[in-house]
Amino acid sequence: MGGWRKCSNFVTHFFKIQLFNYSMNTYNPFNCQFVPVQLHLGAPQCCLSGKRALVTMLDEVSRSINWTFLTDPQTNISYLHEFVRRTPKDVFIIRVANKRVYEKPVDFVEEDTPVLFPYLYVIVDCRQDIPVVMIEDYSEVPSSTDEVVKVLTYSFNRVLKKQGWSVKMRRTEKVPIDVPNSLQKTMAPLMKKPRTFEELYDAKNICEVYYKIINRPRDFSELIAIEYRDKADEIIAILHEMIDGCEEARDVVEPIRAAMEAGIIDRPTWPEFHEEFPGVACSKQSFERLTKPENDYYLVKRKTTFESLIKTFVNIKSR
Repeated sequence: MGGWRKCSNFVTHFFKIQLFNYSMNTYNPFNCQFVPVQLHLGAPQCCLSGKRALVTMLDEVSRSINWTFLTDPQTNISYLHEFVRRTPKDVFIIRVANKRVYEKPVDFVEEDTPVLFPYLYVIVDCRQDIPVVMIEDYSEVPSSTDEVVKVLTYSFNRVLKKQGWSVKMRRTEKVPIDVPNSLQKTMAPLMKKPRTFEELYDAKNICEVYYKIINRPRDFSELIAIEYRDKADEIIAILHEMIDGCEEARDVVEPIRAAMEAGIIDRPTWPEFHEEFPGVACSKQSFERLTKPENDYYLVKRKTTFESLIKTFVNIKSR
């Protein structure tokens, strides 16, 4: 996807920064306003709404590469970002702008670029008709919010324009707001983590983080929503009980989709699923088709059994 670049394409220099006191639980909210744009001649017409195009983009990027670079069009500086798990459904959590790096060939001399703040959390909540972007407030550097809005808007639009859309972010409140109650349980453990990627991953620099973390396959337990991670063994055991021995792809995938609908796991990639459930009667194509959130096969064709499975996982959440 154009605009999303991996670490190997960049020379990264790190700048030591002290930890700051954050206003941990307040966010600056912005509504997403979608505007149709003219597709170039011969481009396929996209049938997705602006909101659905945004959700699809974030879902694909957050599952395929957890680390991305977003770009400031005026300075050509790129900002390192990390996607956190999507939880609950259609909510994306991103760690934003911990490092600035210039896009230059490896042989060129690179100057360190100071950063004024460690990473901020951004919540992209697409559960309502109008998606809301909430940017963590950092009062010690007032420009940090504007900076993040600028790089998010530009970088999102580099991808969305291919779907016939652009997005603008309009601030909805003059003062920061508390994180919504529905997300407090999700955000609480994240707020306790170190505030630089080097500390977070016990690495000397960003490239070491990349090779230590990004190149390793995710364990299936990492797909469990953060707030239910302490029940990962129980959840995975239940999935095995439901999946092992199934002889048709639709039966194999149904428990995964039910757990996704219940908000208890993120959508697995095929390698992540196949590593945990080797030898199951399901092809990659069938798995990817049946796990798409917009695929309503189970709700239409197997509504009763599907809703029963969803209830099983909802009950696990409430225990």
